[in-house]
Amino acid sequence: MTLWELRKGGDYDVTHLITTISECDQQIPMHGIKRKLLESQAKAIGLPLTIIELPKPCPNETYVERMHAALLPFREQGISKIAFGDIYLDDLRDFREEHLEDVGFEALFPLWHRDTKDLAYAFINAKFKAVITCICENSLKQEMAGRVFERSLLADLPLSVDPCGENGEFHTFVYDGPLFNHAIPIKLGKTYNGGDFFYCEIRPKPATRAKRSS
Repeated sequence: MTLWELRKGGDYDVTHLITTISECDQQIPMHGIKRKLLESQAKAIGLPLTIIELPKPCPNETYVERMHAALLPFREQGISKIAFGDIYLDDLRDFREEHLEDVGFEALFPLWHRDTKDLAYAFINAKFKAVITCICENSLKQEMAGRVFERSLLADLPLSVDPCGENGEFHTFVYDGPLFNHAIPIKLGKTYNGGDFFYCEIRPKPATRAKRSS
């Protein structure tokens, strides 16, 4: 939705995507999304992807050091802004702004303080498609992992759960939508317990081979 808002506004030319993964298992720690799916997502959107590998656990000092190293080449190209999808959490915004200022970057927050219920429905109405990959066991039942992010899911969320999972209640993987050149074929795997979270394994779906005629 951050990229969607930036492109709709027309004030910025988005040239790259950037994300962090755990270097030990090659996936986004909280989302449980493997590197291969991230690369497929970027390819479907049509933007180059920079992946920053981080240790697990990762101290803030290490995060800042590796983020700065990855951003400096972009700064040398004249790029001076980086956008985040944060909606709330002032302390996180302050942290991002402070460490990016050190390398000459301005942090943008296109979704900041948007009503999360309105944002969730805007996501669905725009025909984006996402699946829940991870849920916090203290917020949602295990069977919510693997469900598609759609109106029926929003209706089933407890009132205590943010519609966008902004308090860490759940995380998603977006596999199709108006930004995509094509949908990413995915297959749901097993659901497993990962500490305080339940994960639904998301795998790339193998291409179907046509049968040869005899």
